[in-house]
Parts: sequence; C-alpha cells; structure tokens
Amino acid sequence: MGTGAILLRWLLGFFPELTEVLYSNGLFVLIRWTIDHLLGWLPFPTALLLLVILLYLQIRSGWKRRKKHGSKPRNSWKRRFARWGFGGIRFMGKVVFFFLFLWGFNYAREPLEDHCGLKVKALSLQQLKALAPATAAWVNEARQHIPGITDGALTADFLPGNLETTMRHHLEAALADLGYRPHGNVRCRQIRPEGFLRSIGIQGIYFPFTGEGYVDASLHPIALPFTMAHEMSHGYGFTAEGTANFLALLACERSENPMIRYSGRSVFFQYLRSELRALDLGFYTTCVNGLPPGIANDRKAIIANAKAHASLIPGMAGTVNDFYLKTQGVEEGTKSYDRLVNLTVAWFGKRGWPKHIPELDFE
Repeated sequence: MGTGAILLRWLLGFFPELTEVLYSNGLFVLIRWTIDHLLGWLPFPTALLLLVILLYLQIRSGWKRRKKHGSKPRNSWKRRFARWGFGGIRFMGKVVFFFLFLWGFNYAREPLEDHCGLKVKALSLQQLKALAPATAAWVNEARQHIPGITDGALTADFLPGNLETTMRHHLEAALADLGYRPHGNVRCRQIRPEGFLRSIGIQGIYFPFTGEGYVDASLHPIALPFTMAHEMSHGYGFTAEGTANFLALLACERSENPMIRYSGRSVFFQYLRSELRALDLGFYTTCVNGLPPGIANDRKAIIANAKAHASLIPGMAGTVNDFYLKTQGVEEGTKSYDRLVNLTVAWFGKRGWPKHIPELDFE
C-alpha cells in the first residue's frame, strides 16, 4: 500500500492539471466532506480520539497474542527482531498510504501561481529595500485603526470572540476570489496546555490523519489569526508553505477587523525583514530602529513570548520539516515559507497596490 501510494504520487507529479481535477477537486473534496461531518463537531481535538483508538488497538493486539501463545517458550531474539522489524515496516507503509490518500497527493496539484496567472520573480536587494518603508506604513495603518490602542503591546482583548470561525470565513472568501471552490468546514483548534506544541518547535501544524489544523494556545495574539488561517489553508488542500502563508495574508486582508488585518501585515513584514537581515544587516537594523513605537513594542512582546515558550530541542523541528518538505518535492525546503513576499508582490502587481504602498517597479 505504501509503495504503491509513493509510486502514484511520483506519477501524479507529471500531471498537475490532472491531479487538480481528479484528486484536489475530486476525491479530496469527498474526504474533506466526510471528515468534517463525522468528526468536525467534536468539542476536543480529534487527534486525542485517534490516539485513544491506536492505544486500544495496540493493547487489544498484545492481549490476543498473550492468549494465543500463553506460556509457550519465547521465540529467539532473531525471530522477535524480525517480527518487530517487519511489523514496523508494515505500520510505516500504512502511515505513508493514508498520509498521501487523505491529503498528500495535493503536493502534485497545479501551483497557485499558475492557477492565478501570477508572474512570481525573485526580488533583488534594492527592491526589498524599496518595499520595506512602504510596508512599515502599511502595517502601521492597520494598527492605527484598532479601537482603543496605545503604543503599548497589543493583547488578546483586541481579537474577536470566535476567531476560528471568523478566519475560516475570511479564508473561504479569499479562495473564492482566487477562483477556487472551498469545500468543507476545516477546523483549527488551539492546543493546550499552552506551550506544548512549541516545546517541540511547532507553532502550528495540519494533521492529515484527522483533517484538522492545530495551533499552540500560547501564540502571541498578533500571530494567532495569521497562523490559524495558514493551517486552515493546508486543510483546504494547499500544501506549499509559501502558498499557505499567502492565502493567510489574503484572508486577514479581507477582514473588517483591523487587528486581524494587522496580524497578516505584521507577519508579512516579519518575512520581509528576515530577508533583509540575511542580505544587509545594516539596513535591517536601521529598519527595525525606525519602527513606530507601537509596532516596536509589539515586536518586543512577540520576541519575549517566543523566548518564554522556546523549544526543548532547538532546531530539531526545523531540520525535520526541511527534510520532509524536500521529500515531497519542495526543493527550497523550509525556505519555501519565504515565498510569501514574492507571491504577494506578484499579486500586488496584478491586482493593484495598497494605498499605503506606492506602486513600485518590480519588473
């Protein structure tokens, strides 16, 4: 099963348009509908239910073996090693099969930029520098519209009550605007205790085996709307990390809530600053030092929040994720997250630039 699924995934990689029709807009829609209607109503993360079922099956299997063999002499260590080894291989084959069947074949679908006719290009250092001050004004514009703000760091009090439902509606509207037909009712649940996911280096994750997204409840409220929309984007069948980031930004931009718009723009600006830091540390430092007081204080609060919930194994999650993405054909690995900037610039160039960003020449 696992080997056959891997072979099919390889073949589908040569036919993205066919994958888009048969799987992403065909079989996956049925899978999405089934998961949402059978499990989406549960008041707790479905991963807990899956864990209980797996534990039950393991205990049941062990009990059956004990009843069958009783007090018979144990097999030699070689036989036991072979049995456990082949059992592990069979289990991994099942994991690979269900991962690809339930979601993973979407890696072979037509890229969003091709679907939308976007001409995505790498940006030069000069172009990134030109974009930075205009983006800072764009971010600040959203912050200034938040009722009751001061220059102090923002808190969760500024977020709407039912954030999950709100972000799902915004994301579905953004997908419809791009010409997609979002199916299902993707859940994105906050995982507690706070800091559990982040202790293993994960802020958010989409789990194909339950069809749900999960974000750590300890995330700073500025990052929470964007991260939830990112994981929900995976739930609607968009596997590429840069694409999920881009869809999350569009979802935030559709909101009438300025705090949600601020979330999307802040994360976009964070990725832009990250690229500048890698290319020109002096300009990056000048950019950070010139931030308006409110944005600067929010940045300090986000950094403090990250330090308070640091991973117990620094770098491990990033290394594993990088390897995983490359095995799925994403050559850039974790660098693919950075495509948010390039995709957004291509989108601005096609649809028109926000009023606080002058129409820059990125040809």
